[in-house]
Amino acid sequence: HRLLFYFLMDKNDLISHSFYSLPRQGYRKNIKNSIVETLGEDIWERINVTSEDVDNSLDNLPLSLEKNFERKNINTSPIIPELFKKSLISLVTETNFYEEAIHVTEKTYKPLSFEHPFILIASAGTLKYLHYLGFMTFSAWWDESYDDIQDPTERLLHITKIVKEIHNWPIGKKLSFIEEVKSVTKHNKMLVETMKKQHHVYSNLKDYLK
Repeated sequence: HRLLFYFLMDKNDLISHSFYSLPRQGYRKNIKNSIVETLGEDIWERINVTSEDVDNSLDNLPLSLEKNFERKNINTSPIIPELFKKSLISLVTETNFYEEAIHVTEKTYKPLSFEHPFILIASAGTLKYLHYLGFMTFSAWWDESYDDIQDPTERLLHITKIVKEIHNWPIGKKLSFIEEVKSVTKHNKMLVETMKKQHHVYSNLKDYLK
């Protein structure tokens, strides 16, 4: 799903307006065949991405946010707080996307901790799970019905549409959003801090899945 989302972002000319990180290593050389095997022969038609688009996007990898980046330092890099300050929202590609199982990792807790608005590229129902934990999300500013879409490809297309709409907001709307959303992001950060102290994030997940 990370590659498919990257292809869609690149196709819609959104990568150049983002802080985007994606490695080249680790992906099979015949990645197009691998995606077709997983998602079906009509996948490229469904997402309106051509074989040439895929090749061009792959040629631009790897994308790194800092020179001499080492993955082992991903959670301690001094550049991370600055990226949150300079960006409007986070696009979180969670571990699970195609699976029914909801799996919230540090990828989601990072923007929650840094008081940053976010869109989740995750399994259907993940936003509902966050609501269950007490977190607030962003339906006041964009359509979060993507969380209800069971078809993964349709969910990814819907998310891409939302990202494009946010990108096209006029500057005045973006500035207003930054102020309006603070009550939500501050609430989320405080809840993360409380949950850290009480050590009950994963026990709540077990309760939710009963």
